[in-house]
Parts: sequence; C-alpha cells; structure tokens
Amino acid sequence: MTPVFSLAAFGELLDQRSGVYNLGIEGIMSVGAAMSVVGAFIGLNSWGSLLLGTISAFPFGLLLGVLSERYKLNQLVVGFGLWLSGLGLAGSIYTVLLAPHRIIIQKLEPILFDLDPIFYLSIALVLFLMFFFSRTKLGLIITAVGQNPRVADSAGISVERVRIICVTIGSGLMGLAGAYLAIDILQGFTYGIVAGYGWIAFALVIFGRWKPTYVFLGSLLFVGITGIATRLQILGLATIPSNFVVVLPHVGVLVVLTLAMKFARDAGVPGSLGQPYVK
Repeated sequence: MTPVFSLAAFGELLDQRSGVYNLGIEGIMSVGAAMSVVGAFIGLNSWGSLLLGTISAFPFGLLLGVLSERYKLNQLVVGFGLWLSGLGLAGSIYTVLLAPHRIIIQKLEPILFDLDPIFYLSIALVLFLMFFFSRTKLGLIITAVGQNPRVADSAGISVERVRIICVTIGSGLMGLAGAYLAIDILQGFTYGIVAGYGWIAFALVIFGRWKPTYVFLGSLLFVGITGIATRLQILGLATIPSNFVVVLPHVGVLVVLTLAMKFARDAGVPGSLGQPYVK
C-alpha cells in the first residue's frame, strides 16, 4: 500500500516544487486505475497495464500546465475541474467497458521479502529525488522556478516549459499510483476506488515540508495507521466501529497537518506556489 501514497505524493511534490498546485490528483489516480484495468481487459500483462495507466494520466497534467501557465487560469479552479473530470471519465469507463465483463488480473510477482517491484521503485524514487533536487542542474532549475520564477526567467529559463513538463510527469506518477492500486492491491476497479487516498497524498507533501524523505516517511506512517487499525479489527481486539477504520487515515491527516503547520510554519514552501508567472 505504501507505493499508492508515495508515488502519488511524489507526483504532487514535483508539481509543487515547480510552483503548481495539482488538486486533480484524486481524479487522475482514478483514471490511471480504470485504464490499467482496461489494459488487463485487452490482454496486456501487469507491466503493460501499469504503463497504460501511467500514460493515460499525462494529458491531465499537460492540460493543467497549459491552462494555468499559458492562459493564467486559477490553479485551484483548474485542479478541481480535473478532479471532477477524472472521476467522471473513470466512472464512465467502468460503466461502459469494465462492469459488463469479468476481468482476470495478474498481480506483480514479489522479488524480495515478499514485496513487489513497485515498492522498491518507490524507494529508488525517493533516493533519486533527494539527489535530483539537491545535486543536479535540472533539479535546481525546478526549485528556482518554484521559488522565484522572475529570477529564473532572467537567467534564460522558460518558466512555462519547466512547469508544464513537471506537472505532466507528476500526473504520470499519480496515474501509476492509481494503476498500482487497481492492478496489484484490489485487482479490479470500482467507482470510488481511490477512496480519498489522493487527498492524503496531497497532504503528505505539506506534512513532509516539500522534502522527498519526509514525504516517504509520511506515507509509511499512514500505511501503518491503516494497517494497525485493520489488524485490530480482524483480530477482534478493537472496540471502534469498522466504519471508523476507513476514515482513520483521514483523521490522521488532520492531526499531523495541524502539528506540521504549528511547529514548522511555512518551512520549505516554494515561494511562488499557486501563482502563475506573468512577465
């Protein structure tokens, strides 16, 4: 379950480090999930299905980048539009194409310690992002664009191009997270499959103070919260209603965000986050 949170959060992290809010994360993950099951339906293997789910998310990021940067539309409004559009598109795909058929989905084979390759991919990705943002020229360019786009522009950097590329790739990671949820965890698609995980991933970026390491540790924390509560229910040791277990991670989001904002106010937030660059 960790890759669902971490991959989606890394996608949002890339978007926000470049200065763009992506509130469409829930809808993008839903489309990635639906299209990955479509891949299984047309005969693709697990990797092909994951790839299809990832690619299907790229247009959402491209649309967000173009509308918010080229046409200077409000990022929050565009993001909510993508969220609702993604949910509607995923629901339509399910109703028209997937619901009438029984689709057999093959899980990814574990490779070490009974963990699948996507888990290790998420670990590799956090290490890569740590190095990328701190040691590479491109990573420093993205940070500069998110922090002070006017200075970046004066240095000859195309702010619009950098942001569009970042949100497109970031949306791809969100699509991969949704595809992984459908293919490897739930092995199918239902409407509402993402169940608020996208918003948890969004909150993890703030909780992690826009740092890859803390974002990944936050994803482990929320997986642990969900896992412990579920295990207690299975063993019959918990006195809380089973419905409360479902919302427990969301309650955790409120708690940790409150603490994060109280003890680390504005620490690490990109200076131009949410603001389209106007020359």
